Amino acid sequence: MTEPSANNTVKNKPQPDVDSLPPAVNKESVAKYLLEHPSFLIDNPDLLVQLQVNLQENGVVSLTEIQASQSREKIKQLKSQLDSIVDTARKNELIYTTYAELNLDMAKANSLSELNQTVRQHLVKTLDLESSEIMLLKDSELGKGHIFSEIQHRSIFDKKLANQPYYFGRVGKVEKEALFPNSEAGSVALVLISDESSDVSKPLGLLAIASKNQFHFQPDMDVILVDFLRKNLNYHVNKWLA
Repeated sequence: MTEPSANNTVKNKPQPDVDSLPPAVNKESVAKYLLEHPSFLIDNPDLLVQLQVNLQENGVVSLTEIQASQSREKIKQLKSQLDSIVDTARKNELIYTTYAELNLDMAKANSLSELNQTVRQHLVKTLDLESSEIMLLKDSELGKGHIFSEIQHRSIFDKKLANQPYYFGRVGKVEKEALFPNSEAGSVALVLISDESSDVSKPLGLLAIASKNQFHFQPDMDVILVDFLRKNLNYHVNKWLA
């Protein structure tokens, strides 16, 4: 009786069913398993301590240390966000209070000079802006009417203030020389003052406000408080020029 050869043994050995083999273990399958079995690490708490990760910055650390570090970083980010929200709320409260007091004090002004001084005091001193000036196109107790060149007038009144009675943002050399010759004027707010004595609104001048901060006044900023100030200015300027 002949012995079966080795080759025959290999050939006759039953081959495993490919479909029954476990899938290849890779990072995707491990991640998928852990996501599908969220209690795995809870059921095997020793793994958190035993598993170690080699980080270039900190050397070999355990998963618990990584989790603690991530938690501390998350808390730090949340605290930073909360501090930012609180700081913004305080600034908004100061702005609201300043504008409310300014509009009340404007009613107490007995002249255009007092009106200009009141506006400047609240905006420059309280809100820490760089400059504030009421500029009128006609002669008044503030002095001779402000004379703009044709280019300056067109750039300010026909472009910046053509579609709405205020402008926020930056100005070019032409506007800066006309409105803020002695200021840095990183960003500005221009508030139109209109003649309300006739049906056709005509510009009487403007309130020019400058900030050294180039990001202080931006085109998309809220206009509710500024628009109320504009209406108040229109009323008082028209009253004193009548």
